[in-house]
Amino acid sequence: RKETPPAINQYQNQAVMADNSATDAWQDCDEIGQRLRSEINRLAYSRRTDWFNAVKVVASSYKEATTENVAIWQAVQESYLQDFPQYEDEVQRQPSTTPPLATQGIPQEQQVPP
Repeated sequence: RKETPPAINQYQNQAVMADNSATDAWQDCDEIGQRLRSEINRLAYSRRTDWFNAVKVVASSYKEATTENVAIWQAVQESYLQDFPQYEDEVQRQPSTTPPLATQGIPQEQQVPP
């Protein structure tokens, strides 16, 4: 029986060590991938939540501004009718056919009640 040369034993040991090292690297990469996926999901959720909250603030501000504009126009109309009472009957006869500005262009089922 022939004895295995020492160089081959050394190569076998190096191959086993390289295989173990590759397995460890694979596990590290898998763990890093899971952490990245988790962090991306966390950031995506956070951004969606922040975006939703920002849109709510903008919508609330828009609603408030629209309400103020309506109040201004109503005050102007009242002032006008006080100065020109002869037009009061004409204004009362004309029904408002347009929806409030806050709901224009928004489908009925998506409108938020006041």
